[in-house]
Amino acid sequence: MKVEVIIPAYKPDDKLVKAVRALEAQTMKPDRVRIILTKTREGEKDELLARLPEGTVVEEIEKKYFSHGGTRQYAVDSSEAAYILFMTQDAIPADRYLVRNLCGALAKKDAAVAYARQIPYNSSSDIEKYSRRYNYPSYSMSKTKADLPNMGIKTYFCSDSCAMYNVAIHNELGGFDVTADFNEDMLYACKAINCGCSVEYVSDAHVYHSHDFTLKEQFRRYRHVSRSQRQHREEFRGVKSESEGIKYLMKGMRYFIYRCNFKAAFGLIATSAVKYLGFLAGKIGNEQD
Repeated sequence: MKVEVIIPAYKPDDKLVKAVRALEAQTMKPDRVRIILTKTREGEKDELLARLPEGTVVEEIEKKYFSHGGTRQYAVDSSEAAYILFMTQDAIPADRYLVRNLCGALAKKDAAVAYARQIPYNSSSDIEKYSRRYNYPSYSMSKTKADLPNMGIKTYFCSDSCAMYNVAIHNELGGFDVTADFNEDMLYACKAINCGCSVEYVSDAHVYHSHDFTLKEQFRRYRHVSRSQRQHREEFRGVKSESEGIKYLMKGMRYFIYRCNFKAAFGLIATSAVKYLGFLAGKIGNEQD
């Protein structure tokens, strides 16, 4: 059984190098690590190769040809692996068992994709640390269509920051939406769930990954999320995102107030408001398209 790691990269920094070295040290070492580098200047590929372990493949593409769904689908189509682990350039394996534990989850019949638990970097804000705790709990889950009444939109949650795909099932389901320039992981998870497959959250597969987005970046991000869901309204019919946002806010407020972290509590209100405005802007924008 071949396992290939695919990492799309754009102006990569030291985190990518650390990630590849950590992948080379896994107890279940991937058969190949492949970087799909969006070209920004001459000589960038050779400079990156010089810093990476021997055997790492770096493939350049022009920026105009990159898209979240299309580039990942190209990677699947040009691979001979049975399992493909997609990671982002800023995600670093936290231990030596990441690949093994994700592979173990995909051994389950009809498991389409397995995604890892994301651990925030120590430098992350309190709000970001809470967000990772909320979205990536300490217990594993096998999510199916039967979970939709209770979990709602969270049933479809998945993250290509670190997610392994069963290629046979991926091909059978038609793969990624190649037109998707955002949210390709959740769109695929939605399709898998609705076709009777499962999405596996693997809490003992650990990867370091977090972001401290500005309010402007949060607005843009959630506008993209909303647009993606509107463009695929049939798949998301009857599943609301707003209720999940309220649940996230209320749990976060209790979490911070209990710890007397009032600064983070007020910050959570601000970021949640901006996320909602971005989500609303995406809905309105699509209504006018």
